[in-house]
Amino acid sequence: MRTSHGITVLSVVLPLLCGCGQNWGKLAERDVEHMHQTLLADHPGSVDPENPAFRQQLDSAYPFALERARKVDDFGGYLYALRSFTTPFHDEHLKVGLYKLGDRTYRWPGFTVGLRGDAFVVIRREDDAAPPMGARLISAGEKSPEDLIAERVEPYIGNWTLRSKRAGLVPYLFINTGNPFIADLASAIFEVDGARAEYQLTWRKIEREVASELFRQEEPTVKTESVVRLLDDGTVWISVADFNVTNPERKAAFDALVMDIRARQQSIASSPAMVVDVRGNGGGVQAGRGRAGKGVVGRRLRGEHPAPGRARRLASFEGKPCSVAAISAGDPHGVRRRQ
Repeated sequence: MRTSHGITVLSVVLPLLCGCGQNWGKLAERDVEHMHQTLLADHPGSVDPENPAFRQQLDSAYPFALERARKVDDFGGYLYALRSFTTPFHDEHLKVGLYKLGDRTYRWPGFTVGLRGDAFVVIRREDDAAPPMGARLISAGEKSPEDLIAERVEPYIGNWTLRSKRAGLVPYLFINTGNPFIADLASAIFEVDGARAEYQLTWRKIEREVASELFRQEEPTVKTESVVRLLDDGTVWISVADFNVTNPERKAAFDALVMDIRARQQSIASSPAMVVDVRGNGGGVQAGRGRAGKGVVGRRLRGEHPAPGRARRLASFEGKPCSVAAISAGDPHGVRRRQ
């Protein structure tokens, strides 16, 4: 569907997230089709001659996700069929916002690994037969750790090309969060004190809360503050902690940053380089980003596009329990029912 404000919305009927009586396969096919058609029709990248990679990704993601959608028979399959379409775009604003919902069984072989330096090592074990803490993963199914990530994690969970994201992705190698499209690894080879040994893996349930806490512990965080700094070589370094202007405390910090940027417009304009540091930035509203950008350049940004009639659409797909989600700019948290 389209809204009058030019925001793309995925309307998904989710009567009960337990999946009782729900045809998840039919829903998955319909919603993959919807996402594909929406991006094809409304996203500037699909016709942008300077960004051919977007159209190539769109053309490859669609059949990949549709193939999986046709095999879906539960909510986990539905979720990961849709994520297999959105995740490869490596865009945090193009996503399926259902990850924390639904009835899914989390499974693991009694241990998992984390990233330490460039090595994948055991960071949690609850099985005496598991590799010891600190054991380094060599391979599983004759595939290297990097190949396993490319096959089992990156198509569904996150962007491995960003080094800052990698630590948060590695634990998923040995924790399946309800994805039916990856098979259980039967065995894995680990190295301990220079000696290698093969371990047979027996997969079993892990409590969702335990897995989620482990993921949080491994997720890399960067603590920043909103501030403007001038480096020794004249470079202007602007750190932006977030664009949240709805929280009073954060809005005050952001307002102070914008005022500082405006006060330094001349030095910014004459600087040899400028860095806008958004590491750890949790996002926020478009108005906040616009104010910061206008402060940097001193005027409203306007760009040209070969298809100016196309709306600039925010593809953020979310489902709401027992309802049809219809989120618009005029009613950002509202839920309207479609007959």
